[in-house]
Amino acid sequence: MRQFSTLASPLALALGLSAAFPLGWVAAQECRSGPVSLDARATLVLPATFGVRGVVPGPSGSLVLWSAGGDLFSIDRERSLTRILLPDSIRPAGVGLTDGGIRLLDQATGRDYLLRPDGAIEQVGQAHLGMAEQLDQALWRRGGWILALRDLASRRFVVRRSFPGDKRELFRSAQSDSIKTIHRYQITESSRGLLLTRSMAPFTVIRLDPSSGATDTLAAPLASLDQVNLPADSLFHWRALPAVALDCTLLLTLSDLSSDRRLLVRYGAGDRVERVTELDAPLGLVARLPGEDAVLGARRAGELELVWYDWRWVGEPNPPTP
Repeated sequence: MRQFSTLASPLALALGLSAAFPLGWVAAQECRSGPVSLDARATLVLPATFGVRGVVPGPSGSLVLWSAGGDLFSIDRERSLTRILLPDSIRPAGVGLTDGGIRLLDQATGRDYLLRPDGAIEQVGQAHLGMAEQLDQALWRRGGWILALRDLASRRFVVRRSFPGDKRELFRSAQSDSIKTIHRYQITESSRGLLLTRSMAPFTVIRLDPSSGATDTLAAPLASLDQVNLPADSLFHWRALPAVALDCTLLLTLSDLSSDRRLLVRYGAGDRVERVTELDAPLGLVARLPGEDAVLGARRAGELELVWYDWRWVGEPNPPTP
């Protein structure tokens, strides 16, 4: 067990998050106006060889995170980091936290495992994967898995439910020219449905109803490159992190793989892009922390760090009196 919890200096990002969304699928919520301030509260240094593949927030401020290589760690409320040993044969495509333990869906086989609190692991299910399907990501949701995979035969990206008695397909992308160019999306949750964020340009964000499969494509984040100094021929080097929902707005981090340059895109009223903020820092927002006004970021400043950011609405200044 190792602990690297330190208070971080404030980082105030005037993102100008504002305006009201229409009612969502789950529940209406009051939307505030004005910028949002993000202030770094604490940091945690991760092991040198670890790269964050996914993060699942748990109750009481705990977290579980994993890497592409199959490393699994838990972080408690005091930000103490503990490695969870898994068999070499298991590399999670997704992790879910349940009352019975940690659910793990293996990326290569689709086998569904339960890691019990006493450390015992047993297979409790099997996600069906076609002969030409490769699993990219799995999201544990309300007693089942949402699968995000590539169908190599049809050259399409597919989202499918893997629930007991429910294997419905929810989304299928347009056909790509080749296997290498199949569109790839990352899945996150919001109060208004699942968010599919396309990893490469044009970084499309699609809102998906996990029950009906209805979709709504949000405005392109960089519809006008005039907002930022970003040549179109440089987009090949850029990647999008999963969209993060804050109440009734979204934040999307775009990362330049060739430098420390980052763009934070914020969506406002009517799912429109309201502002693009440029940062010269290796930082990305990766998850909303439930039950508190905080988000989790990943920052590489020599070493890879997790950063807890408190966020709050900042009131707009009153207009001058005529």
